[in-house]
Amino acid sequence: MLVAVEAGSLLRGLTLLLSLPIVIIAHLFVSEAIGIQILIFISFSGLKIRDIEFVSHAVPPRFYSADVRAESFEVFDRCKRKVAVTANPTVLVEPVVRDFLGGDKVLGTEIEVNPKTKKATGFVKKPGVLVGKWKRLAILREFGDDSPDI
Repeated sequence: MLVAVEAGSLLRGLTLLLSLPIVIIAHLFVSEAIGIQILIFISFSGLKIRDIEFVSHAVPPRFYSADVRAESFEVFDRCKRKVAVTANPTVLVEPVVRDFLGGDKVLGTEIEVNPKTKKATGFVKKPGVLVGKWKRLAILREFGDDSPDI
């Protein structure tokens, strides 16, 4: 919501809020990925990727960092290679993981960007939203036979 309003407009934020019943129904009765795709489409479509990146450095760190428990961070911090896996768009999570948590990489949902206009299309790149088996496949692709400890 904050990214939709900060990088977009109040109208985009209102549209996102009003779409919540559709998102919940899609999430519960169709698939989690469809619900997330709807949120991503409304939040990002037509926005300049530079604006999304700017907002993602300013807004999400306050909220994501507040949800990190000290015990979880201690475990994460002790790891040699730190890779976060999320269904959220990578562009939103990467600044938090790299700048605040000291992570090396984020495996997340990638949003499509029109190369000519440098604007987000609102769609996600293949394989789609990283949920369920797609998270597992992303981890296997990243680590291969050398699976992560955590």
